[in-house]
Amino acid sequence: MELNALYHLTLEFDSEPDLRETTGNLLNVHGVTGELNCRRLADGCWRLEVVAEHQLGEGLVQKLKGRVVAVPGNGAGAGA
Repeated sequence: MELNALYHLTLEFDSEPDLRETTGNLLNVHGVTGELNCRRLADGCWRLEVVAEHQLGEGLVQKLKGRVVAVPGNGAGAGA
């Protein structure tokens, strides 16, 4: 039985429009598949948790508007 690796990435945004723009770009422009979870934090920032079916290239991650706050150290993530 072959298991597909999942790649985790967490970003934070100062504004909801930046979060929505980035989410739309990931889905519609870059074709990211998997799960995306968005939520507002207590400090007013927004968090986007990405569990992608394919690794996101480091160049793509650097172009995103949000701040990368977590890439698990288990080898999965954005190539970092």
